[in-house]
Amino acid sequence: RPLLNEILLELERLSAETDFEFITNHLAQDVPSRLTFSSYPEEDSVINKYNYCYACESKEEINIVRSPSQSSVSICILPEESHRITKRVESKNGHLVIDCPIPQGLLTNIPHSNTKEFTHLRYTACTSDSGSFKTENFMLRQIEYEPLRQTDLFILITINDDEDETHLSRTLHGIMKNVAYFCSPENPETWGKDGWKKVVICIISNGRDNINNRILAYLTVLGAYQDGVAKALVDNKLVEAHIYEYTVQIPIQSLEDTVDMESKDYGVVPTQILFCLKEKRKDKADTYQWFFNAFCPILNPKICILIEAGIKLGDKSIYDLWKSFSARPQVAGVCGQINIMNNIGWIKLLNPIVAAQIFKHKLSYIIDMPFESAFGYITSMPEGFCAYRYPALQNITEHTEDRVFGFELITKPDCSWILHYEKSVQVEKYIPEDLTKFKQKQICLIN
Repeated sequence: RPLLNEILLELERLSAETDFEFITNHLAQDVPSRLTFSSYPEEDSVINKYNYCYACESKEEINIVRSPSQSSVSICILPEESHRITKRVESKNGHLVIDCPIPQGLLTNIPHSNTKEFTHLRYTACTSDSGSFKTENFMLRQIEYEPLRQTDLFILITINDDEDETHLSRTLHGIMKNVAYFCSPENPETWGKDGWKKVVICIISNGRDNINNRILAYLTVLGAYQDGVAKALVDNKLVEAHIYEYTVQIPIQSLEDTVDMESKDYGVVPTQILFCLKEKRKDKADTYQWFFNAFCPILNPKICILIEAGIKLGDKSIYDLWKSFSARPQVAGVCGQINIMNNIGWIKLLNPIVAAQIFKHKLSYIIDMPFESAFGYITSMPEGFCAYRYPALQNITEHTEDRVFGFELITKPDCSWILHYEKSVQVEKYIPEDLTKFKQKQICLIN
């Protein structure tokens, strides 16, 4: 590790140059963006003070300033910790938004690294609630690209307290393969090689203290999360949610004892990911409020898909779901069939917990839903895997309980929306096999 005096001498030598590439003396961290080395402005309008460090968390201070020139960024090194830096950054619409470079090891393994979309992770500290996200001028990175990208599919993955990186990777890997199918020449209604720009995946976790650390490690490997960036206080305001935005190019599936990584040779395309890590743990209704009230008004998608982490999708599940909306303009919501993924044998059927769950699934997807769908209404849309047409969701009072939600859709005045069950859309999920896990799963669903 370089000494502090060595770094100061190097900065003094570089201060005469207009631009330079600053590298901290932390062995695993560098700041590859080009900065302008200048002194602090004499009269700065300080907007915010918060802690931030590329290498560690706590102690150091960063000032967001609005300088007269609005063209320079000043940096300095704290004497007590030589690897910590204080960096002045300009606010974006009065909010803390940081573009963090991804690790060099990940950068060398991705197919595309020519634009900031692939080389930087954007972090936004949201100090507003879900209802005032847009009115307080918070933005998402997808709408800043030129030309403007239209979001056709906005996919929500909800993470419960009892789920780990294996559940998330199983679902996320399946979604990325479905996105690749939309861009594949094998698809008769292909979107083309840039069709991935029409899809955004939103991952919402219920509480920063409740999320499994292995999930954060998995997202870090993908490039969609960086440790040490999120802070709980900005401008003396509590942060309600931490938002990370990145375009992932290499899907990684975490199995029980192995890790499977695919490359572009397997037809994988980039995938836009929005990871929302809520600061406090709240109920599932709050998660839906963030998705529908905060993010959907910004992206204005055509179709919203809700998936629970742990669901295993087929290679064409999302395509069949999208096709059902395309063929029936009056459909406001579509659900498919959720099958049991466990290796169920005759011996396990003697377990009443397993047998009861299988009976409930078979009864629901063979008798109840097809019968209800014939009349244009489904009593309870499965939260594990369903989709809604976003224009039909306008002016809905609450996006909470699925029974009330579906009833409000079909009873909207001056509309003739229906709910539809599509048998060709099939996914799989595991079911708990003992009483303890079954109770934990039911508690998570209730909360």
